[in-house]
Amino acid sequence: MVFTEPADLHYEFGVPMQASTNNTYEDCTLEERLVLLNIKLGINRDEEILAKSKLSPGEFARTTMTLQLKNLIKSVGNGEWALV
Repeated sequence: MVFTEPADLHYEFGVPMQASTNNTYEDCTLEERLVLLNIKLGINRDEEILAKSKLSPGEFARTTMTLQLKNLIKSVGNGEWALV
């Protein structure tokens, strides 16, 4: 199966899509909070977030995928991220 949008992953893995209404991020991991905080502060490029958060590239990839599935961030292209 080819995944072309987050909804495809939700369907394939049985994870319900939910609207982003949680601004406190209480149910997020430390890694997720680090990425969210950086984006909230205007640090939205892959390289900048990696440098500031001290996450490994693998951790960063997993974290951004999870945050997209939680509908908290979205890719805006060219390695940049935005809050949803």
